[in-house]
Amino acid sequence: MKKLLLILLFILCGCGKEEKQFNRTIFTFNTTVDITLYEGNKDDLNQIVNILNHYSKLSDYNKHYDGYVNLYDINQNAYNEEMVISCDLFDILELSKEYYSLTNGYFNIAIGKASFMWKDIRDNENSFEIADYDNIALEIANTNIDDVILDEEKQSVKFNNENLKLDLGGIIKGYALDKVYEYLNGKNYTKYLINAGASSVLIGSHYKKEKFTIGLQNPDNENAIYQKIKAKNCGIGTSGDYQNYFIHDGVRYHHILDPKTLENPHIYRTISVIGNNNALLDALSTAFFCMEYDEMINLANELKVEVIGMKYDGTVFHTEGVVVS
Repeated sequence: MKKLLLILLFILCGCGKEEKQFNRTIFTFNTTVDITLYEGNKDDLNQIVNILNHYSKLSDYNKHYDGYVNLYDINQNAYNEEMVISCDLFDILELSKEYYSLTNGYFNIAIGKASFMWKDIRDNENSFEIADYDNIALEIANTNIDDVILDEEKQSVKFNNENLKLDLGGIIKGYALDKVYEYLNGKNYTKYLINAGASSVLIGSHYKKEKFTIGLQNPDNENAIYQKIKAKNCGIGTSGDYQNYFIHDGVRYHHILDPKTLENPHIYRTISVIGNNNALLDALSTAFFCMEYDEMINLANELKVEVIGMKYDGTVFHTEGVVVS
Protein backbone atom coordinates (compact mmCIF):
# COMPACT_ATOMS: atom_id res chain seq x y z
CA MET A 1 0.00 0.00 0.00
CA LYS A 2 1.23 3.44 -0.86
CA LYS A 3 1.09 5.66 2.22
CA LEU A 4 1.55 9.36 1.56
CA LEU A 5 1.76 11.49 4.67
CA LEU A 6 2.20 14.92 3.09
CA ILE A 7 -0.65 16.70 1.37
CA LEU A 8 0.75 20.22 1.25
CA LEU A 9 4.17 21.33 0.09
CA PHE A 10 5.25 24.55 1.77
CA ILE A 11 7.31 27.09 -0.12
CA LEU A 12 8.60 30.09 1.83
CA CYS A 13 9.22 32.30 -1.16
CA GLY A 14 12.15 34.69 -1.39
CA CYS A 15 12.78 34.23 2.28
CA GLY A 16 16.02 32.70 3.32
CA LYS A 17 16.08 31.66 6.95
CA GLU A 18 15.00 33.99 9.73
CA GLU A 19 17.80 34.50 12.26
CA LYS A 20 15.53 33.61 15.18
CA GLN A 21 13.84 30.34 14.38
CA PHE A 22 12.89 27.35 16.50
CA ASN A 23 12.01 24.03 14.86
CA ARG A 24 10.77 20.70 16.12
CA THR A 25 9.55 17.63 14.25
CA ILE A 26 7.60 15.04 16.22
CA PHE A 27 5.54 11.94 15.49
CA THR A 28 2.08 12.20 17.02
CA PHE A 29 -1.51 11.53 15.85
CA ASN A 30 0.20 8.71 13.92
CA THR A 31 1.79 11.27 11.59
CA THR A 32 4.72 13.66 11.37
CA VAL A 33 4.13 17.16 12.73
CA ASP A 34 6.50 20.02 11.86
CA ILE A 35 6.57 23.02 14.19
CA THR A 36 8.32 26.29 13.28
CA LEU A 37 8.32 29.37 15.51
CA TYR A 38 9.88 32.67 14.43
CA GLU A 39 9.63 34.08 17.95
CA GLY A 40 9.53 32.69 21.46
CA ASN A 41 11.96 30.06 22.76
CA LYS A 42 12.58 26.33 23.08
CA ASP A 43 10.26 26.07 26.07
CA ASP A 44 7.42 27.23 23.82
CA LEU A 45 8.22 24.34 21.48
CA ASN A 46 8.03 21.99 24.46
CA GLN A 47 4.65 23.38 25.48
CA ILE A 48 3.28 22.95 21.95
CA VAL A 49 4.57 19.38 21.84
CA ASN A 50 2.83 18.68 25.17
CA ILE A 51 -0.47 20.06 23.84
CA LEU A 52 -0.31 17.96 20.69
CA ASN A 53 0.66 14.78 22.54
CA HIS A 54 -2.15 15.32 25.04
CA TYR A 55 -4.82 15.34 22.33
CA SER A 56 -3.17 12.48 20.50
CA LYS A 57 -3.54 10.34 23.62
CA LEU A 58 -7.13 11.47 24.18
CA SER A 59 -8.12 10.45 20.64
CA ASP A 60 -6.20 7.16 20.44
CA TYR A 61 -8.64 4.33 19.71
CA ASN A 62 -5.97 1.61 19.92
CA LYS A 63 -4.69 1.81 23.52
CA HIS A 64 -5.30 3.08 27.04
CA TYR A 65 -2.95 5.56 28.73
CA ASP A 66 -2.45 5.78 32.47
CA GLY A 67 -4.07 8.92 33.83
CA TYR A 68 -6.42 9.23 30.85
CA VAL A 69 -9.94 8.24 29.97
CA ASN A 70 -9.56 8.32 26.22
CA LEU A 71 -11.35 7.23 23.06
CA TYR A 72 -10.16 3.65 23.47
CA ASP A 73 -11.75 3.49 26.92
CA ILE A 74 -14.99 5.03 25.65
CA ASN A 75 -15.29 2.65 22.72
CA GLN A 76 -14.66 -0.33 24.98
CA ASN A 77 -16.94 0.60 27.86
CA ALA A 78 -19.52 3.32 27.09
CA TYR A 79 -22.27 0.85 26.17
CA ASN A 80 -21.94 -0.93 29.51
CA GLU A 81 -21.54 2.12 31.73
CA GLU A 82 -21.95 5.87 31.77
CA MET A 83 -18.42 7.25 31.62
CA VAL A 84 -17.28 10.51 33.18
CA ILE A 85 -14.68 12.08 30.90
CA SER A 86 -12.41 15.13 30.87
CA CYS A 87 -13.75 18.53 29.84
CA ASP A 88 -11.45 18.41 26.80
CA LEU A 89 -12.84 15.14 25.52
CA PHE A 90 -16.41 16.11 26.34
CA ASP A 91 -16.00 19.33 24.35
CA ILE A 92 -14.65 17.41 21.34
CA LEU A 93 -17.61 15.01 21.39
CA GLU A 94 -20.06 17.87 21.80
CA LEU A 95 -18.48 19.80 18.91
CA SER A 96 -18.54 16.69 16.75
CA LYS A 97 -22.27 16.28 17.25
CA GLU A 98 -22.73 19.95 16.39
CA TYR A 99 -20.70 19.52 13.20
CA TYR A 100 -22.80 16.48 12.29
CA SER A 101 -25.86 18.73 12.18
CA LEU A 102 -23.96 21.55 10.48
CA THR A 103 -22.87 19.28 7.62
CA ASN A 104 -26.19 17.46 7.21
CA GLY A 105 -24.59 14.26 8.48
CA TYR A 106 -21.56 14.25 6.20
CA PHE A 107 -19.26 14.55 9.21
CA ASN A 108 -20.02 11.71 11.59
CA ILE A 109 -17.69 10.45 14.33
CA ALA A 110 -20.04 7.48 14.86
CA ILE A 111 -18.57 5.94 11.71
CA GLY A 112 -15.85 4.37 13.84
CA LYS A 113 -16.64 0.67 13.51
CA ALA A 114 -16.83 0.89 9.73
CA SER A 115 -13.70 3.04 9.41
CA PHE A 116 -11.67 0.71 11.65
CA MET A 117 -12.82 -2.29 9.61
CA TRP A 118 -11.88 -0.47 6.40
CA LYS A 119 -8.44 0.39 7.78
CA ASP A 120 -7.79 -3.28 8.54
CA ILE A 121 -8.78 -4.19 4.98
CA ARG A 122 -6.55 -1.48 3.49
CA ASP A 123 -3.64 -2.58 5.63
CA ASN A 124 -3.97 -6.04 4.07
CA GLU A 125 -4.58 -4.99 0.48
CA ASN A 126 -2.84 -8.08 -0.92
CA SER A 127 -5.74 -10.17 0.36
CA PHE A 128 -8.39 -7.62 -0.61
CA GLU A 129 -11.80 -9.00 -1.54
CA ILE A 130 -14.62 -6.88 -2.97
CA ALA A 131 -17.01 -8.71 -0.65
CA ASP A 132 -15.12 -7.39 2.38
CA TYR A 133 -15.49 -3.83 1.11
CA ASP A 134 -19.19 -4.33 0.27
CA ASN A 135 -19.87 -5.78 3.73
CA ILE A 136 -18.77 -2.55 5.38
CA ALA A 137 -21.97 -0.92 4.12
CA LEU A 138 -23.91 -3.27 6.40
CA GLU A 139 -22.51 -1.32 9.36
CA ILE A 140 -24.73 1.67 8.51
CA ALA A 141 -27.06 0.63 11.35
CA ASN A 142 -24.20 1.25 13.79
CA THR A 143 -23.43 4.85 12.79
CA ASN A 144 -26.32 6.72 14.42
CA ILE A 145 -24.90 9.79 16.17
CA ASP A 146 -28.05 9.92 18.33
CA ASP A 147 -26.79 6.75 20.03
CA VAL A 148 -24.05 8.89 21.59
CA ILE A 149 -25.60 10.31 24.75
CA LEU A 150 -23.80 13.26 26.35
CA ASP A 151 -24.72 14.60 29.79
CA GLU A 152 -23.29 18.09 30.23
CA GLU A 153 -24.03 18.26 33.95
CA LYS A 154 -22.28 14.94 34.68
CA GLN A 155 -19.75 15.51 31.87
CA SER A 156 -20.35 11.94 30.80
CA VAL A 157 -20.89 9.83 27.69
CA LYS A 158 -23.00 6.72 27.17
CA PHE A 159 -23.75 4.60 24.09
CA ASN A 160 -27.22 3.26 23.27
CA ASN A 161 -25.79 0.80 20.73
CA GLU A 162 -23.39 -1.96 21.72
CA ASN A 163 -21.80 -1.99 18.23
CA LEU A 164 -21.15 1.76 18.12
CA LYS A 165 -17.55 2.99 17.91
CA LEU A 166 -16.29 6.56 17.58
CA ASP A 167 -13.48 7.81 15.35
CA LEU A 168 -12.12 11.32 16.00
CA GLY A 169 -9.64 11.29 13.12
CA GLY A 170 -11.62 13.89 11.17
CA ILE A 171 -11.49 16.57 13.87
CA ILE A 172 -8.79 15.92 16.44
CA LYS A 173 -5.76 17.48 14.74
CA GLY A 174 -7.68 20.63 13.94
CA TYR A 175 -8.99 20.80 17.51
CA ALA A 176 -5.46 20.38 18.88
CA LEU A 177 -4.18 23.15 16.59
CA ASP A 178 -6.88 25.44 17.98
CA LYS A 179 -5.45 24.79 21.44
CA VAL A 180 -1.95 25.50 20.13
CA TYR A 181 -3.27 28.77 18.69
CA GLU A 182 -4.76 29.68 22.08
CA TYR A 183 -1.35 29.11 23.65
CA LEU A 184 0.49 31.17 21.04
CA ASN A 185 -2.07 33.95 21.15
CA GLY A 186 -1.81 34.07 24.93
CA LYS A 187 1.93 34.72 24.54
CA ASN A 188 1.25 37.34 21.84
CA TYR A 189 3.15 35.26 19.29
CA THR A 190 2.04 35.73 15.69
CA LYS A 191 4.87 34.30 13.56
CA TYR A 192 4.69 30.53 13.16
CA LEU A 193 3.86 27.65 10.85
CA ILE A 194 2.64 24.30 12.17
CA ASN A 195 2.01 21.44 9.78
CA ALA A 196 0.15 18.56 11.44
CA GLY A 197 0.66 15.88 8.85
CA ALA A 198 -0.29 18.55 6.29
CA SER A 199 -3.97 17.60 6.53
CA SER A 200 -4.30 20.24 9.27
CA VAL A 201 -2.15 23.35 9.12
CA LEU A 202 -1.92 26.42 11.37
CA ILE A 203 -0.43 29.45 9.66
CA GLY A 204 0.62 32.65 11.41
CA SER A 205 2.29 35.72 9.98
CA HIS A 206 5.35 35.40 7.79
CA TYR A 207 8.47 36.67 9.55
CA LYS A 208 8.97 39.23 6.76
CA LYS A 209 5.37 40.42 7.06
CA GLU A 210 4.51 38.66 3.82
CA LYS A 211 2.05 35.88 3.18
CA PHE A 212 3.30 32.33 3.03
CA THR A 213 3.23 30.79 -0.42
CA ILE A 214 1.77 27.31 -0.14
CA GLY A 215 1.94 24.67 -2.82
CA LEU A 216 -0.97 22.23 -2.90
CA GLN A 217 0.19 18.76 -3.80
CA ASN A 218 -0.82 17.19 -7.07
CA PRO A 219 -2.77 14.02 -6.25
CA ASP A 220 -1.01 12.15 -9.05
CA ASN A 221 2.55 13.24 -8.26
CA GLU A 222 3.90 13.62 -4.73
CA ASN A 223 6.73 15.79 -6.06
CA ALA A 224 4.50 18.25 -7.90
CA ILE A 225 1.85 20.83 -7.05
CA TYR A 226 -1.42 21.61 -8.79
CA GLN A 227 -1.79 25.15 -7.44
CA LYS A 228 0.04 27.70 -5.27
CA ILE A 229 -1.89 29.95 -2.91
CA LYS A 230 -1.03 32.83 -0.57
CA ALA A 231 -2.13 32.70 3.06
CA LYS A 232 -1.43 33.94 6.58
CA ASN A 233 -3.18 34.06 9.96
CA CYS A 234 -5.46 31.15 9.16
CA GLY A 235 -5.82 27.41 9.16
CA ILE A 236 -6.11 24.92 6.31
CA GLY A 237 -7.82 21.54 6.47
CA THR A 238 -7.23 19.11 3.61
CA SER A 239 -8.64 15.75 2.55
CA GLY A 240 -7.53 13.72 -0.44
CA ASP A 241 -7.83 10.29 -2.04
CA TYR A 242 -4.07 9.87 -2.37
CA GLN A 243 -3.42 9.05 1.29
CA ASN A 244 -3.57 5.43 2.39
CA TYR A 245 -4.97 4.09 -0.84
CA PHE A 246 -4.55 1.21 -3.24
CA ILE A 247 -5.86 0.45 -6.73
CA HIS A 248 -7.72 -2.78 -7.45
CA ASP A 249 -9.01 -3.64 -10.93
CA GLY A 250 -8.58 0.01 -11.93
CA VAL A 251 -10.59 1.35 -8.98
CA ARG A 252 -8.96 3.62 -6.39
CA TYR A 253 -9.80 2.57 -2.85
CA HIS A 254 -8.84 5.28 -0.36
CA HIS A 255 -9.26 6.01 3.35
CA ILE A 256 -12.34 8.27 3.28
CA LEU A 257 -15.78 6.72 3.70
CA ASP A 258 -18.99 8.56 2.94
CA PRO A 259 -20.88 8.23 6.27
CA LYS A 260 -24.20 7.97 4.43
CA THR A 261 -23.19 5.02 2.22
CA LEU A 262 -19.99 3.70 3.89
CA GLU A 263 -18.39 3.66 0.45
CA ASN A 264 -15.48 5.63 -1.01
CA PRO A 265 -16.67 8.85 -2.66
CA HIS A 266 -15.16 9.60 -6.09
CA ILE A 267 -16.24 13.20 -6.62
CA TYR A 268 -12.93 14.95 -5.85
CA ARG A 269 -9.24 14.12 -5.72
CA THR A 270 -8.44 16.70 -3.05
CA ILE A 271 -10.14 19.51 -1.14
CA SER A 272 -8.58 22.19 1.09
CA VAL A 273 -10.70 24.44 3.33
CA ILE A 274 -9.31 27.76 4.57
CA GLY A 275 -10.58 29.69 7.59
CA ASN A 276 -9.99 30.48 11.24
CA ASN A 277 -11.43 27.54 13.17
CA ASN A 278 -9.15 24.56 12.69
CA ALA A 279 -11.48 21.97 14.24
CA LEU A 280 -14.25 23.08 11.89
CA LEU A 281 -11.88 23.14 8.90
CA ASP A 282 -10.76 19.59 9.69
CA ALA A 283 -14.37 18.39 9.87
CA LEU A 284 -15.43 20.33 6.77
CA SER A 285 -12.63 18.97 4.59
CA THR A 286 -13.89 15.46 5.39
CA ALA A 287 -17.55 16.38 4.91
CA PHE A 288 -16.98 18.38 1.71
CA PHE A 289 -15.12 15.45 0.17
CA CYS A 290 -18.38 13.48 0.25
CA MET A 291 -20.73 16.26 -0.94
CA GLU A 292 -21.81 17.09 -4.46
CA TYR A 293 -20.20 20.30 -5.72
CA ASP A 294 -23.15 22.70 -5.41
CA GLU A 295 -24.01 21.55 -1.89
CA MET A 296 -20.37 21.91 -0.87
CA ILE A 297 -20.00 25.43 -2.31
CA ASN A 298 -23.28 26.59 -0.79
CA LEU A 299 -22.26 25.40 2.67
CA ALA A 300 -18.79 26.93 2.30
CA ASN A 301 -20.38 30.29 1.46
CA GLU A 302 -22.83 29.97 4.35
CA LEU A 303 -20.02 29.26 6.82
CA LYS A 304 -17.73 31.91 5.28
CA VAL A 305 -14.84 29.56 4.57
CA GLU A 306 -12.79 29.34 1.38
CA VAL A 307 -12.33 26.15 -0.61
CA ILE A 308 -9.86 25.04 -3.27
CA GLY A 309 -9.65 21.59 -4.76
CA MET A 310 -9.54 19.26 -7.71
CA LYS A 311 -12.51 17.35 -9.04
CA TYR A 312 -12.20 13.69 -9.99
CA ASP A 313 -11.89 14.65 -13.67
CA GLY A 314 -8.89 16.88 -12.87
CA THR A 315 -10.75 20.21 -12.96
CA VAL A 316 -9.35 22.69 -10.43
CA PHE A 317 -11.81 24.99 -8.65
CA HIS A 318 -11.74 27.56 -5.86
CA THR A 319 -13.99 30.10 -4.18
CA GLU A 320 -13.50 33.81 -4.77
CA GLY A 321 -11.60 34.50 -1.56
CA VAL A 322 -8.72 32.13 -2.32
CA VAL A 323 -5.59 34.06 -3.28
CA VAL A 324 -3.90 32.00 -6.00
CA SER A 325 -0.27 32.61 -6.86
